[in-house]
Amino acid sequence: MAPQHFLVVAFPGQGHINPARALAERLARAAPGARVTLSAAVSAHRRMFPSIASPDDEVHDGVISYIPYSEGYDHGFSLLAGDGDEVQRYAEVFGRVGRVTFSAVLDRLAARGRPVTCVLYAMLMWWAAEVARERGVPRALYWIRPATMLAVYYHYFHGYERLVTEHAAEPGFTVSMPGLPPMVIRDLPSFFTNLTDGRIVATFGDIRSLISSSLVTTES
Repeated sequence: MAPQHFLVVAFPGQGHINPARALAERLARAAPGARVTLSAAVSAHRRMFPSIASPDDEVHDGVISYIPYSEGYDHGFSLLAGDGDEVQRYAEVFGRVGRVTFSAVLDRLAARGRPVTCVLYAMLMWWAAEVARERGVPRALYWIRPATMLAVYYHYFHGYERLVTEHAAEPGFTVSMPGLPPMVIRDLPSFFTNLTDGRIVATFGDIRSLISSSLVTTES
């Protein structure tokens, strides 16, 4: 029987790479004999391994292997530096190109006799989860923010979106969600109440169905 092969796929931002590497290391320690691979965008892969000859070179570092996907911006892109239109273009290219190249990563690993048996994907990597689902590969969302925030996002998309948006202009309005202490509007993520640009909320909306059909792991 082939060994388990966990593939951790990460968003290229530094705040996502470090938790993904920590998860990969914990998996390697917890499952001796299993294969663990981390896949980040080419731009992040190059930052981690600046001496590689080719930006798409696979790297083996102890018990963890690293193999990149491309999100179409191999020289990097700063979400904070771009304006709204640039961020929108990035999001569109990121999903379209990332889906194709991540599929190629899975094919590449399978062709080398190392088929992936579980994909662990970070927030914003909804398309990686869709690729895994289409191939029948088990998947799990790796939530890098506090577990409480996962509950907030879940309830927002499951019955509380209308209440929050109706009171978006009332920062002191109290919202009570199941299992959570009362919160006021200003304590919630700011994009919940940004009624002029729903693109970020739409991004989370893309993964809400995947959350309900996937395992979820958290740091807390």
